[in-house]
Amino acid sequence: MTWDQEKIARITNILKETPAGLTISDLSDRLKMNRNSLAKYLEMLLISGKVEMETFGTAKVYCLSHRIPLSAMLGFSSDLIAVLDGDQRVVQVNDPFLSFFGMHRDAILGRRISQLEVPELARLPLDCLPRPLHEPYPEVICKRKGIDTYLRIKSVPTVFEDGGKGCSLILEDVTIQRQYEHRLEASEARYRAVVEGQTELIIRRKPDRTVTFANDAYCRFFGVRREDIEGKIYPIQAIPEDREKIENAIQSLSPHLPDTSVEIRVHDPSGTLYWFEVSLHALFDTLGNLTRFQNVGRDITKRKNAEEDLARHAASLQFLSESAMSYVGVSSVPAIYASICTRLNQLMPRALINANSYNPIGRWLNIQSISDHMEPVLEEILGKDYRKAVFPINDEAHATFTLGKLQQIPLSFYDFTFHQFPAEACERLENALGNPVFYSIGLASDGDFFGNVNIFLPRDEALIDPAMIETFVHQVSLALRRNLAEMSLLESEEKYRVLAENSLDGIAIADVGGNIWYGNMAVGQMLIPEEKNSPVGKNLFRYLDPDAAYHLQDRIAAMSTDNPSFSGIFRIVHKSGDERWLECVATRIEYLHTPLASFALRDITGLRRTERELLVKEKAMEASINGMAILDRSFRLIYANPSFCSILDFVPKEILGSDAAIITRGSEEFLAAMRQLSETVVRDGKWFGEVRSRKKDGSFLYLMVSATLVKDEAGESICTLISVVDVTEREHFEEAFKTTYEKLREAIEFIPDPTFVVDCDRKVVVWNTAIENLTGVSREQVLGKTGYAEAFWFFQGIRPILVDLIKLPAYEVSHLYPGVRRFGDNIYVETFVPALRNGLGAFLWGKASPLTDDEGKCIGAIESIRDITEWKRAQEALRRFREDGPDLSASCERI
Repeated sequence: MTWDQEKIARITNILKETPAGLTISDLSDRLKMNRNSLAKYLEMLLISGKVEMETFGTAKVYCLSHRIPLSAMLGFSSDLIAVLDGDQRVVQVNDPFLSFFGMHRDAILGRRISQLEVPELARLPLDCLPRPLHEPYPEVICKRKGIDTYLRIKSVPTVFEDGGKGCSLILEDVTIQRQYEHRLEASEARYRAVVEGQTELIIRRKPDRTVTFANDAYCRFFGVRREDIEGKIYPIQAIPEDREKIENAIQSLSPHLPDTSVEIRVHDPSGTLYWFEVSLHALFDTLGNLTRFQNVGRDITKRKNAEEDLARHAASLQFLSESAMSYVGVSSVPAIYASICTRLNQLMPRALINANSYNPIGRWLNIQSISDHMEPVLEEILGKDYRKAVFPINDEAHATFTLGKLQQIPLSFYDFTFHQFPAEACERLENALGNPVFYSIGLASDGDFFGNVNIFLPRDEALIDPAMIETFVHQVSLALRRNLAEMSLLESEEKYRVLAENSLDGIAIADVGGNIWYGNMAVGQMLIPEEKNSPVGKNLFRYLDPDAAYHLQDRIAAMSTDNPSFSGIFRIVHKSGDERWLECVATRIEYLHTPLASFALRDITGLRRTERELLVKEKAMEASINGMAILDRSFRLIYANPSFCSILDFVPKEILGSDAAIITRGSEEFLAAMRQLSETVVRDGKWFGEVRSRKKDGSFLYLMVSATLVKDEAGESICTLISVVDVTEREHFEEAFKTTYEKLREAIEFIPDPTFVVDCDRKVVVWNTAIENLTGVSREQVLGKTGYAEAFWFFQGIRPILVDLIKLPAYEVSHLYPGVRRFGDNIYVETFVPALRNGLGAFLWGKASPLTDDEGKCIGAIESIRDITEWKRAQEALRRFREDGPDLSASCERI
C-alpha cells in the first residue's frame, strides 16, 4: 500500500490541534476519509510511535505521542542508562554507565545484558520491570573499590523509530541515601536516650501507623508496654471526634511543610479526658515519599480548662443579665434588698420577712431590710438598735445558704439568731408572731453568697409555692450579681493578665510588619533580656537572625482564613552574643478589621544545646586519653579510639572488624580474662578487672579494663563499650613500694627499742617485737587499727603518746605537756611510770618523729620507747657516792 504523506500530515495536524485526543469517528468526520483507510493510517502511526492510543470502554482515543529524544536523555543524565530492545539486547548506553562498570561501548552493544561479564548486571531483576508507581523500585548492591554502592533500578518503556518496543534501564546511585539511613539507625539509640528524659508524650510511626518508637512518658500515660506496641500497628489515640483532625494534619505534611501541630482530646486508662497539643514532624526520602512521622504531645489540659472556665463565665454573665429583667430598673444594691420584703409580703402579708447582706471579711450577716408592718413590734421587743445586730456564719451554714434552696429551720428564734438577743425577748417575739415556722434561703448564684432571706410564717398559714419563692430569690441574686458583674469582669481580666504575664512561654500580638502590640515579660526576656523592659512598641523582626526574620515575615504575610496558623523554629542573637533558639506558633487574628498575628514563643535553646552536647560527647570519646573501644554483639571490634590503639600497640586496620581476641596477642592470661569478660557482660551487664598482656616487644602490659553492655529500650543488646587504662607504671611502683616497705618493716623489727609506726590516718602499720613485749599486745591486735592507745594503759595519764602530738605546734605542746620537749620536728619525753616492773616502776625515754614523702607531705609518724631505769639508777648511785665520799671521789678523779 502506498502511503499518502499529505493525509498523514493532515491526521497529525488535527491531532495536534486536539491534545485531548479524538476517536476514529471524529477523525473520519473531520478528514472526510473512509474509516477503514483511516484505521490503517492510524495503525501505521501507532506502530511508528508518533501516535498513542488509550481505550475508554469500547471507544479508542488517539492523540499525538509526546516523546523525548533518547540521545538527549542519555547525554545529559548523570544516572546509568542502558537502552534494551525487546530481546533485552543492549541498543545504546551512556557514558556514566560505561564508566561505572569499566566497559567499552563496542564490547556490550548488541549483546544481551544477562550475557555481559558483570555479575551485578546479570542479576538485575528485569522480569519484574516496569513496576507500578506505588510499589518500591528494586535495588542491587555493587562493590566498587571495596565500597558498597547501592543502585535503584527503574525501567521506562521505549518505542524505537521502526516501531519496535523495548525499555530504557535507569540505574540511580542511592548510596548516600542508604549510608544516611544506616547512620540514622546507629544514632537511634542516642536519640532514644534524649527523648526518654522528656515529659512530653513522644511516639514515632511509619506511614502505615506501625510504631517504631514510644518513650516512657507515652507508655505510662496510656498504660501500655513498649514491647506490646513497637513494631506493630497501633491506632492513633484520640477521641473519635478528633481522630479525623489529626489524620488530616498528617496528610497535610509535605517535604516543604514537614511540621504542624494540632490540639486533640484523649482519654487515659481511667477514662479521664485530657487535652494535648500534638506537634507532628515528618521525615521524607529524596523522592518526597513519607518514611516516618513523629508525634510530640504536650499536656494543655489546664490551659484548655482555663479557657473553658472563661467561656462558661462569660455565658453565665450573659444568662444572669437576661434573667434579671425584672430588676432592670433597680440600680443599687440597697434598693434590691429593700424590695425583697415588700414583694414577698405581697405574697405572704402576715409573715415577718427580713433580708440580710453577707460580710465576707467578718463572716457575718447584717440586717438590710425588714417587713414594714413588723418594725414597731421588733423595736418594742428587741429594742431600737436591733438593726445593728450581726449574725455570725459558720462553714456549715455558709455551705447550706450557698445552695440557694428554701429550707425549714427547726430552731427557736433565740438559737436561730445566734443568741444575739435575750432569750426572754425572743420568746415574747415568737408569741407575738403566733409561734411561727422559720424558713431561710440564701441569696446565692453560681457559688457566690450575697446574704439570705428569712421568712417567719405564722404556724396556721401555708407556705406559698416554694419553687416560686426560690425563683424569685434567684432573680434577686441575679440582680445583685449584675451590679457586681463589671467588677468581676475587671477582676477576671486582671487574673488572666497576670496569668499571661507570669507565663513561662512568651505570648505576643504583632501586626504584619512585626510591630508588637502586646507582649508579656517572657517575650521581653527572650528578645531583649539586656533591657528588661516591656517589648510593646518594639519590632519583632529586628531581634531575629536576618534570614529567620525574612522567613517569618513571609509566613505572616501568607496567613489567611484558610491557612490561619503556622509553626517554626527561629534563631536570635542578643547584644551580649548569646545565641538562643525559639519555637514559634503563630495564629492569625483580627482586631477592628486589622489583621494581626498572635505568637506563642518557647525557648528551646536547651534542647538545641543537648543535641550539640551529644556531638561533643561523641568527639570527646575520640579524643579521650583512656583507651575506648566498641564491640558488636558478636564481640567484633567496630570502633577503637587512638588511645586504645596506642595503649595496646596496634594500628586500627589490624583490629577493626576482627574478633576481640586479637588484642590478646595469644596471651592465655589475657585470653581467659576476655572470655570471663564476655560471659560476665552478657550475664550481668558489666565487668571490671585488671589483666596482664604483652606488647609487640614482649614486655608486660598491665591494664585496668571496664566493660559495659549497652541495651536499647526493648532490652536488646546493641554493643559492648570497653574502657582500658594503662596501669603498668603503677604496678611497677607498687612492686617497688612493697619491696621497700618489707625492708623497712624488717629493719624496724630488729630495733631493740619498742617501736611502732602509724600512717596519716593514725592507723598502726608497724608494731615490732620489742613493743609487743613491753605492752603485752600482739601486732595482730593493733595493725590497721587506730585504738593503739589502749595498749599503753600503764601510762595512766602520766605521759602522752608522742605520735598524737606530731601535728601540734611547739607552744601548744609545752603548754599542755610541760615535760615534753620539741626539737625541730622531733618530740622527746622522759617519765617515770610506776605501773611497770611489777609495780616497782621504770624510767622511760621516748622519741617521736614525723614521716614525710619526697614532696615533704606528712604520711605518718614513728615513736620509739627506751627503758632507761638502769642508767638512772647508776646515775643516782654516782651522785650519792660523790656526796658520801668526797676524798675517794677526788682520788678517782685524779686517777
